[in-house]
Amino acid sequence: DSIRTIVCARELNKEERDALAAAKVSIQEYLVARSAVAVIAHRGVPVTQLRVGQLDTIFSGMITRWPGKRGMMIELAVGGVNSSINEVFRRSILKGGGFDRAARSFSASKELLSYVSGTPGAVGILGLNWLTGNEADVNVIDLASSSMRPDSTYAPEAYYSPHPAYVYQGYYPLIAPVYVYTRNIEQDVSMGFIAYLTSAAGQKVFQKDGLVPATMPVRLVHLTSQQVN
Repeated sequence: DSIRTIVCARELNKEERDALAAAKVSIQEYLVARSAVAVIAHRGVPVTQLRVGQLDTIFSGMITRWPGKRGMMIELAVGGVNSSINEVFRRSILKGGGFDRAARSFSASKELLSYVSGTPGAVGILGLNWLTGNEADVNVIDLASSSMRPDSTYAPEAYYSPHPAYVYQGYYPLIAPVYVYTRNIEQDVSMGFIAYLTSAAGQKVFQKDGLVPATMPVRLVHLTSQQVN
């Protein structure tokens, strides 16, 4: 009864909504940005692309070695028990199931990133914004989903990186919305904060941090080395 406003990198789940309903707490929900679950691996891992079905077998522990002659062991890295990224991944990929018990859990994304970059065979998940400035330290895995085909000109199961443009277009299969929830309906500091986040200035803050604006138009620029006729 003391928290008025929260920012959450996912939607509230059924358990949380039921608890609020039981406590007779009325809330308002605002979509303010979009993030994504990035799958990162050690630079020595011989894989740069995965289908979402393969992610299931890897993170559930059904397979324990990377392909190749040496059969490098897969070392899993996931967030802490309250990680929103974990919940999005479990709901989207594991269909509510759990991670392999051998997976290492990290309460801080910085620690997870350091572990994956320094551990041969390691693969982990973290928020999109943590890739900013750290892309060179790890392999960022491109993902494909059988359900994603923008139109008939695209091949089925095309691979997409967690680039903000693909997150904005909905092509990347592991998108995580960022919400603000508030129990205040009065025009107080909370509403002023939400108004700022949804304004052009607030949306630029999200964009600068590697997230994708949700309330303002985004201009996509496609660069190509092909000759333009």
